Amino acid sequence: MGLFELLIFLAGVGLVAWALTTYIPMSDGIKRLIQIVAIVVCVWILLNAFGLVPHDVPVPHFYAR
Repeated sequence: MGLFELLIFLAGVGLVAWALTTYIPMSDGIKRLIQIVAIVVCVWILLNAFGLVPHDVPVPHFYAR
């Protein structure tokens, strides 16, 4: 995954998380959970993209390689 695709993916995740928490009425706890999940997924994808995740740990593939 190139740098441009990585930036587009991270911007897309941020945009979706923002839209969900802004436009859908829900309790603050669920909004916070959505934000935490988005941050964890982004960090995991970044660590995987830079090769900092061991290869024996299963990595979810949210993008085409």
